[in-house]
Amino acid sequence: MTTSVFAVAVSLLLALSAYGERLYDGKADFDMFCSGCHPQGGNALNPAKTLRKTELEANGVRSAADIVRIMRKPGKGMRVYTRDDIPDRRAKAIAEYILATF
Repeated sequence: MTTSVFAVAVSLLLALSAYGERLYDGKADFDMFCSGCHPQGGNALNPAKTLRKTELEANGVRSAADIVRIMRKPGKGMRVYTRDDIPDRRAKAIAEYILATF
């Protein structure tokens, strides 16, 4: 890596850090927290409520905020994920991954 590219990369990381921003990997976090019950976007406990876009929309889930809301106060059978478990930015990254993937 050239010195100038390295300097730009370090500057960008410092700028993000200064604003308290952290980049999260929605796929990796989905795999860690969600894939056990939602393999490949399915639903091991309730096959009628998958993470597929058409089924999410049929259940009134249309945005990342909707998914995060369900993570915080889920229905029967799903574990509650508090902000201590999964901070809001990280939960949003998972939700965005779900919307983009399934």
